[in-house]
Amino acid sequence: MIPPEGAPWDYALQAFIDGKVGMLVEQIYRLHDFKTKMQDEYGVVLFPMGPRMKEYTSELTGHFVKVMPITVKNPKEVAIVEDAMTEPYPDEDPDDWREYYEMRMTDEESIRTVEMIWEKNLSVFNLQSAFGIMDIFYTMDWELQTGAKTPQAAVEEYAQEAQMRINDSLIL
Repeated sequence: MIPPEGAPWDYALQAFIDGKVGMLVEQIYRLHDFKTKMQDEYGVVLFPMGPRMKEYTSELTGHFVKVMPITVKNPKEVAIVEDAMTEPYPDEDPDDWREYYEMRMTDEESIRTVEMIWEKNLSVFNLQSAFGIMDIFYTMDWELQTGAKTPQAAVEEYAQEAQMRINDSLIL
């Protein structure tokens, strides 16, 4: 679905809630919007597994990840301050997450799917912003959504620039 001109950044979420889209990739905390605003049934499913894969994967969408540059002076002290400023998550006991999942999902199978993602550590990181290529990603995404370019043409146009930025970000 191509978002209309001037649509908000989360247009796809509302389109899903309104029943205009059949599937949506979304962050787990946003599932609360489905439960409170949606009348249709919904569930959490994994992406299909390709022929070369040995296990399912899921984009990491439930937790924030923090990193610290190697050049930080006094990293132990900085980590202590950062940890003190971070709201704690429930203990690692799965039962502590049960209420969180039940507030966002309507069926036991969806809850088991999310638990499996965490238990088997199936999450992969989406690192576009870490490598400074978010603008390229959004440009390609828009061009693919609107049909302005084929996936092959978009990759051919932007791959060299994206690779250069990735390489630059990895130089210490």
